[in-house]
Amino acid sequence: MSSKTPVEVIPETFSYVFSPYREPIARVSQGQRVIIHCEDAFESRILSTQDLPSHSLANAKFLNPQTGPIYVEGAEPGDVLAVSIEDIEPTRDFAVSCLIPFFGGLTSTT
Repeated sequence: MSSKTPVEVIPETFSYVFSPYREPIARVSQGQRVIIHCEDAFESRILSTQDLPSHSLANAKFLNPQTGPIYVEGAEPGDVLAVSIEDIEPTRDFAVSCLIPFFGGLTSTT
């Protein structure tokens, strides 16, 4: 484990697809700790029981924002990187799940 100061990542923009063309949002050394702030799948559009997904998500252009990529110094294409998740701190005391026609975990991707 590196003794370097952890890198804290608070994204200003998100990606919605995995792509090799997105510029890294942070650079870290091998073994360096990273603190990543992530957004929920709905980008905070649902914050209470009053926020109906059918209304809150109706105008959403994208869902499931991704935080990253993070550039690891010395890593090269084809390398396998080991990542240890030390802790996860939820930002809210509730969670949201939706079952909406043509949307959700059991929806076809074709």
